Amino acid sequence: MAVNAGRRGRGFGGRAAPAKAPADPEAARITGIGMLARRDLARRALRDRLVERGYQQEAADEAVELLAGERLVDDDRFVSNRIASRVSRGHGPRRIRVELEQAGVERALVEAAMKASEIDWARQAAIVLVRRFGPEQPGDERERGIRARFLYYRGFEGDHVRRAFASLGLSVPDDGLDDGDALAGSADDDVDC
Repeated sequence: MAVNAGRRGRGFGGRAAPAKAPADPEAARITGIGMLARRDLARRALRDRLVERGYQQEAADEAVELLAGERLVDDDRFVSNRIASRVSRGHGPRRIRVELEQAGVERALVEAAMKASEIDWARQAAIVLVRRFGPEQPGDERERGIRARFLYYRGFEGDHVRRAFASLGLSVPDDGLDDGDALAGSADDDVDC
């Protein structure tokens, strides 16, 4: 006899229960409310999850529009909350932009929210650097390189890294890194995130 035979929804590693009325926008709306109760989602991400759950595209679209009308799903709020969350975790602008675009937010909205946030990214990079490595100065060029690659990996741009190093009285490592190298996977194995 199966222990969880009568259990609905996701179990441990199980699949979500399929939609009972795949063409019903109201059923999709109720499912969407449940999803939003657990996590704030962008409109496209919510629509995609409803379709994955088994709702027809039209029902999912209508449900998302209903939820937007009720202000339960709002891309502006999602973006500003996600930016604040990621900044508090020590992420830089590149990484935040990529994550938001992967979540289905339009690039124009992401750029507008990033400008509106008025974050001093160089100062933020310096804070992250001190939080991760402490206030002591690096011993050699290799250690400065590790710190720079860490900031690149976190999504900070070259200018932010250079200004963060300068604000802490450090010389910028001369290891040939540019802005694109960190995203291409050049982070050292010595660096933990």
